[in-house]
Amino acid sequence: MVILAWLRRIFVLLLPGIAAIVAILVASEHLANLRHIPLWLQSLPFIMLFSSIALGIMFRQTRMVMPGIVLAAVTMRCAPNIAMVDTTTMRAAILLPVWFAACYPLREQRFLSLWSLLLLIVATAVSASLFLPITPAIDDRLTALINMTSNEHWSAFSSLPIPALVLTVIAAIVLLVNRKLTLGALLLQCLILALMALDARGPYGHDWANTFFCTAMSGSTFLLLCAVLTGIWQHTFIDELTGLPGRRALRQHMTSLGKRQALAIVDVDHFKKINDRHGHDVGDQVLRFLSSRLRAFRHGTAYRFGGEEFVIVLKRADPKDHFSRLDALRQDIADKRFVLRSLDRPRKKPRSKKQKKPKTTSRTIKVTVSIGMAMRSEKNRKPDNILQAADKALYRAKRGGRNRVKK
Repeated sequence: MVILAWLRRIFVLLLPGIAAIVAILVASEHLANLRHIPLWLQSLPFIMLFSSIALGIMFRQTRMVMPGIVLAAVTMRCAPNIAMVDTTTMRAAILLPVWFAACYPLREQRFLSLWSLLLLIVATAVSASLFLPITPAIDDRLTALINMTSNEHWSAFSSLPIPALVLTVIAAIVLLVNRKLTLGALLLQCLILALMALDARGPYGHDWANTFFCTAMSGSTFLLLCAVLTGIWQHTFIDELTGLPGRRALRQHMTSLGKRQALAIVDVDHFKKINDRHGHDVGDQVLRFLSSRLRAFRHGTAYRFGGEEFVIVLKRADPKDHFSRLDALRQDIADKRFVLRSLDRPRKKPRSKKQKKPKTTSRTIKVTVSIGMAMRSEKNRKPDNILQAADKALYRAKRGGRNRVKK
């Protein structure tokens, strides 16, 4: 089941790129016979790039705006009917993965902040380097330098240099090793489609290559726009501490509840005592620990409602199944001992094995939850009424001794 869940997750992450590639191939085949590339197709990448950059500036998506600026410069410099030297696409193919990987770890901030303005200056300078005139002698030296790392088998497969491939692999690691995997996957697919467009634009000059470049860049910029919209959605609806959807997302979900769906409220027992005894940092760790258990619950979608309370929108099932599944979730949380970080434990791992590790004593606390559940009924037809009924059931669970499920 775990393998199937991961495969389903990977498929969902790759679905936008797969759909974009299919659309690119179909569009390129239908447009290849045209004598001239339609103006709307040449303008489409710039329209999407402008939309992405504008939305990114409005909603503080700095790490999307900066790659968008460089991608716009690459699209403009390598556009059809633009004269290029031999190394233009090679330089662009090396520049893009470096810039994508450099911008993604950045923190989101105001676009008019000092740090963002400095990044804008760097992005403008990097983009301008593609338009600077290069003498034939410098171009020949760059070509010779790139050919030093070339391979006959790879050259038959792609016109892009091997360093671009290596840098793309490094960029993929940077983009995917992050909590926000969806954003990283979208940006990686955007980068790959841009490199595919450059690969077609480089060695060929006929109409099919130019058409493929425009369609591939349209797909790349579309994925960048999807990444910006996803970043805005996560910023608006995802709780930063736990990574679960927040109250706004819950309200949207509640508007589409079916007749047999149910709600459950999960509350951490004695959470105030945990904060008072161990500190708010430990309290935050407890909330993250609980959110990881709720995220793995396959029979519903968990949301952070506020404080130490979470709401689960249960999938349609028999009420008895709801109760048994929630009770199994409660028991699973109670059985997992939460390990506290020792006071004398070093924050950084020792650099060498010879360095003595301090003796640490592990401390654990037992985290339990109380759960209240309610289903839609004649009395509770509206989602707010179901939520209120679940809240009353939660208080019955707490008055009954906590660490239990009530409905």
